[in-house]
Parts: sequence; structure tokens; C-alpha cells
Amino acid sequence: MMKLSGKLLVLIAVLVCIAVVSTGYAIFVTQTLQNERETGKSTTVLDDMGRIVHIGKVERIISTSPSNTEILFAIGAGHLVVGVDNYSDYPSEAVNITKVGDFISLDVERIVSLQPDVVFAYYGQKAGIERLEALGISVVTFHAETLNDIYHDIQLAGYICGKTENATNLVAQLQQRVEDIRSKTQQLNDTQHPRVYYELWNNPYMSAGPGSYINDLIRIAGGTNIAANASKDYPILSEEFILSANPDIIITSSMNIDSPEKIMQRAGWQEINAVKNHSVYMIDDNLVSRPGPRIVEGLETLAKIIHPEIFGN
Repeated sequence: MMKLSGKLLVLIAVLVCIAVVSTGYAIFVTQTLQNERETGKSTTVLDDMGRIVHIGKVERIISTSPSNTEILFAIGAGHLVVGVDNYSDYPSEAVNITKVGDFISLDVERIVSLQPDVVFAYYGQKAGIERLEALGISVVTFHAETLNDIYHDIQLAGYICGKTENATNLVAQLQQRVEDIRSKTQQLNDTQHPRVYYELWNNPYMSAGPGSYINDLIRIAGGTNIAANASKDYPILSEEFILSANPDIIITSSMNIDSPEKIMQRAGWQEINAVKNHSVYMIDDNLVSRPGPRIVEGLETLAKIIHPEIFGN
């Protein structure tokens, strides 16, 4: 049996959470609802698991995933956060907040002791969510698969925390930045979309396929994802497939490998265009693996890698 490293287990846990098909729904928040939240009245929302969640006045928040933490700080609700998961390290203020467990296993007792008014959780934490609900704690679960899902979660967090205007403004800014890139890459013809291999893991070779927002980011940035037609959103690729696809660009992160040279030195990879042209790049994994506001920074980084002639480098 193949032995998995700690890093890969964390990566798989994140990807499993992302991979489940969401039901998809929209939320429309009016100024009246914003005022209602600011006065501290109770409300009811539908979260990303399709659960109806009743929430009272929100003064103490716990986040159990890094993306949720980043959303809360980005909408101006960071001062309400009293507990975060072990991996929440952005912004810097999150580092010193009380830790409530890792991505897979929540410290329910610690969470209860912090007396939260609401917990922002992630889809894969079902066992912890059920225990918290049984104890009478309001839990709102996020599960974003696309950019639109991320925008929705930002808006929902804004409504719950009484920060609707901040959330709406943030989403508008993010959408504009995405459109700035899309408007340029849409003008490219078919021959101007370099083939891109995004390597999430190297043993076995794991990439991002259809249904993943990394695939969406590559497409918007003007690339052609070699795994775009895979049967899964996070497929395992054979070495033969990668070599035959002959990617023009290879992108990975420090979570997977120490340096681009490790990929360039692989036996049999020297004839790949990306290796021959020294087009192997490292990217901050947190910019593309966390479904929060910084995902657009990840898109901008990918655009500079894939089309430096348009976006600079």
C-alpha cells in the first residue's frame, strides 16, 4: 500500500472538500437586510450545504478554514474572529488568534469554550459540524467550486456579519480585476493559448481538471489546461500522458516540490517544451488553493506567467 505524506493528506482533504458537486443557489441582500443585521436581529440563511441556519446577533466568530478567515478579514469582520483553524495564517493578524484544530479534525471543546455566535466551517468538516450543531451552535458551511461560488460566499458572510456593503464592494472589485484579464485573453486566437500543466502533487502526478477553479483560472488567464478533458476535477495523470501532452508551461507550488529544477531534472522530461524553454514556474499555493478573495491575485499571477507579453512578469 502506498504511504501518503502529511502534506499530501492535507492536500487531498482540501481537494475532496472542493470536489463534491454543489447544489448552487443565489442570495440577494437588500439594504433593509443589511440594516436588520446591524441592529442585531436574528436571521435565517441557507448555507452551501443547503442547510437552513438560524443566527442571532454576531459578536464572536470562529473560522475553521483559511479561506473563510481571509473572507472575514477582507470584509472588515476580522475584529469579531475569536478562533481560527491551525492553517489560517493570512492576514498576519490571524496568526495570533486562538487555534481550534486542523482542517480535518476540529477541537469541538475549544470551540465551545470560546462561546461563538456563529462558526464559519468548510464542507469536509461534517463530523465537527454535526457535533457543534448538536450543542446548539450556529454553523454556516462554505463550499466554493467556482469564482461565482466564491463571490457568493463573500456576500453571504457580509450579510451574516452586518458587512453587506463591504462585501458587495469587494466582490465588485474582484469581478472587475477578473474582467480586466478576461477582456485581454479573449482577443487571443487558438494558437495563442499555450498548453499548461499545473502539478498539484508529484507522487502520483495530480493536476486540476474540469470543474475545478484552477482549471477556470488557467482558461481565463489565456492558457489551455492539458487536464481540461480529464474525467475528474482533480485527476491523477500518467507520466506518459504528460509527456505526450508536451506542455509549454509547467506550474507548481512549494507544497509539491522545492524548486522548478526538480521538475526540469526528471528523467525523460528534457524534451518537453516547458523544460526546454525553462518555462517551469513556482506559485504561492495559497493564492490558488484557498477559495477566498486572494484567488484573483492567483489569477493575476497565472496571467503574468502564461502571457508575460500582455501582463508583464
